[in-house]
Amino acid sequence: MSNRFSLRAVLVILLTVGAVALVGVSALARAQQTQTPAKPQAQPQAPTQAQAPFPADAKIAYMSIQGVIDGSKLGQSFSQKVKALQEQKVKEIEKLQKALQDNQAKLGSGLMNPEARVTLEREIERQQVDLQRAQQDAQAEVEYLQAELQQQFEQQVRPIIEKVAAERNLHMLFAAGPEMLWANRALDLTAEVARRLDAGK
Repeated sequence: MSNRFSLRAVLVILLTVGAVALVGVSALARAQQTQTPAKPQAQPQAPTQAQAPFPADAKIAYMSIQGVIDGSKLGQSFSQKVKALQEQKVKEIEKLQKALQDNQAKLGSGLMNPEARVTLEREIERQQVDLQRAQQDAQAEVEYLQAELQQQFEQQVRPIIEKVAAERNLHMLFAAGPEMLWANRALDLTAEVARRLDAGK
């Protein structure tokens, strides 16, 4: 099996794992909740140890797509684009929710004549439909942007991964994840891929 064939086989896994990293849409589903979660207290971080040099005779390495996204300007810019759209949609949905809640409270007060009550009930039904449609449209827009940015990211990171693997004459390049129980940190190529991605080489 050639190095190029092995790399392309594992690259599919790497880029699939990385798709999740470009920020999810779960906050849109939580838009119906009005409570703001408490901020977690910052935890002290252990000093970062310098990474040992990559072993010259190594044929296997690993990297983290999430790490490349977090550690590269390109990945960070893509994440910010998704986050900005997500926050915009959440605000739009919250505005619709507020209007709906105001009318529901008005309806519950009982301070209106029967004709006005029927009119308000119809308005509430319309608002509920609009809210549901807005949530679905917002999720679709975020997912579309995620897919578009994922494709762009893949197009730019793929040749970098191939170059790094070819230069080091690797047989396999694994995606770091929860299934990886242990690995020598010297075999981690995340920082190198992120650096070279920003440099365009």
